[in-house]
Amino acid sequence: DEDDAKVVVRLPREWQGTAMEKAELDHAVMTRLPGGWNVAYKLRGAKHTATYSRIPRPPKKVTAEEVFGLIQNSKPTAPVFAVGPRMKPITADLVADSPHFAISMGSGAGKSYTVRALIVPMLHAGAEVHIMDIKRTSHRWVKGLKNVRVYKEVEDIHDALVSLGEEAARRHKYEDENEGAEFHPIVVVVEEANSLADELDDYWEQLREFDKTLPKNSPAFKGMGHISFGGRSASVHLIVVAQKLDARLFGKRSAGAVRENLALRLMARFTRNAWKQLADISPMAKLAKYLGRIAVVSYGEWEEAQVIYWSDEMAREYATSGVVTPASQPAVTAEIVAEEPPLTGDASQDTTSQEWVRDTDPRPTGPQDDEGQDGTVVPFRRPLDEAPWDTENGAETAPEEAKEEPRVLDTFKGIYDRGLLPGATYESARQAYSRESKKGMAPAPIQEKPKKLWDVDEVAEWWVDRQAEKAKRSG
Repeated sequence: DEDDAKVVVRLPREWQGTAMEKAELDHAVMTRLPGGWNVAYKLRGAKHTATYSRIPRPPKKVTAEEVFGLIQNSKPTAPVFAVGPRMKPITADLVADSPHFAISMGSGAGKSYTVRALIVPMLHAGAEVHIMDIKRTSHRWVKGLKNVRVYKEVEDIHDALVSLGEEAARRHKYEDENEGAEFHPIVVVVEEANSLADELDDYWEQLREFDKTLPKNSPAFKGMGHISFGGRSASVHLIVVAQKLDARLFGKRSAGAVRENLALRLMARFTRNAWKQLADISPMAKLAKYLGRIAVVSYGEWEEAQVIYWSDEMAREYATSGVVTPASQPAVTAEIVAEEPPLTGDASQDTTSQEWVRDTDPRPTGPQDDEGQDGTVVPFRRPLDEAPWDTENGAETAPEEAKEEPRVLDTFKGIYDRGLLPGATYESARQAYSRESKKGMAPAPIQEKPKKLWDVDEVAEWWVDRQAEKAKRSG
């Protein structure tokens, strides 16, 4: 297992070996040896040999402090996230190689550890990061960071993927019409994709039971498709983390194509089937069993690398010491709706924004930094403009209808989350509504598309009356 190890195979003097015969010999030898090996044939003289020399291996562990110079000197579009033999920097080149990554690792191999090494330099360079974390505890170190938003509930993850996918499509279209347009990077991390795919399917089936007019396939998977197909030109990047990267993780339509777009693949503790599926390189890689030791697979080649370790403190400091782009709150529909309950990101994150709409003004006005200076990137979302009568010094007066208290609309789940359906789980409240709406005893939705919305007061009043009637019958 030494870096300078050599294995010499003696060959018959008459053996010259065709290309196929040499390949078969190399496969027979290298599949029995750990790590990577080079081979040199000597087929002249008295002794004919094949000498296999060990390719030096990466260090057992490398910290961000040790390679900070490499990290700082890397291009914004090619962050250094690992090192190879002799401390060779391993980069994720978002332009030259692949705008999207797949992380396929067995349990305990360091999936979240690898994601951190990828996104910290991106955050420093001005990216905003959105993490779909159905596991809920994968990235506690990002809590409170302005340039990261975490989604933990399946309904929030669904809405975020739809909205982020639409933003990728919008950017792609804008770049097509305005060649050379530049955007600040958006990074979408999908954690525990195997579990999440099942949750998204179940969630969408529940919604379809409620509304049969909804499409058969979940638009969340379509959102991931938009991100994967328009990523490079739109500067929207997808990182998918899974124990096994099945095509089904990306829905029933275009699933295989989406997986193929994840051209840079980081693998560890993989099975033979997983290697065949994602790398298809012979012989199969054999890695040292260190935390953070990975095979970096790209376009038919692989190399062994050690992921850079970032402590919580250093990761937070570096992620917020460069160009900080606040993570936008995705809109849940294309319509102006009543204020939604806060998403399920960390409580310390800013969730006090106004209503949001999709940005229809493609001019690159950019966000503002703490000093109020304009940025130079196309904004992801912008808040609604205030009406003149809402401003402190507005000269105009509100029209009569504007003075009336507006109806507050929300989704059924949103109304439940407001605490207006006490004494029931969400599932039982939804089923009760379904039964009574068929009898004409429950309020109908005010808006049907693109998402069903109810009058909050009407639903709350219906629930109070229903509970009172139920108590009267039981009494």
